Amino acid sequence: MVFNLPISLVIYNHFLFFITLLNHCYWVLGSALGSIFGSFITFSTEGIEFVMTALFVVIFMEQWKKGKQYQSALIGVVLPAAVIGLLVVYSLKDISFISGSHGLPEMLAVGFVVLLHAWRGSMLLSIGGGTVLYMGLVQLVF
Repeated sequence: MVFNLPISLVIYNHFLFFITLLNHCYWVLGSALGSIFGSFITFSTEGIEFVMTALFVVIFMEQWKKGKQYQSALIGVVLPAAVIGLLVVYSLKDISFISGSHGLPEMLAVGFVVLLHAWRGSMLLSIGGGTVLYMGLVQLVF
């Protein structure tokens, strides 16, 4: 309970709460203003995705050089690939290779996703293209 804590710890906890609240308010206000003013941008923003990716790579490399412990950085690099692998395995676990279409539409869609992603490098395009191909194969061919 709060009543059993020393007054300095209670004040410190309130201080941390209000700092966190202020940070959250800045984030919400900044997001809202960015959304409003972003709709007024009239110049081409082509290439901004590369710039932002490069910015985060540079920030990551600077933190890596200065750091002494690298566990969180390695988790951030390895975990997304592990999650995608887990999703692929989960999606393909119920395929029957001995009956029906023998898993052909699933394998064609997975191959298409891999090729499309290698060609264009866009995750959204790859997932969307694979979904459209799979649904077309299942509905029209198999």
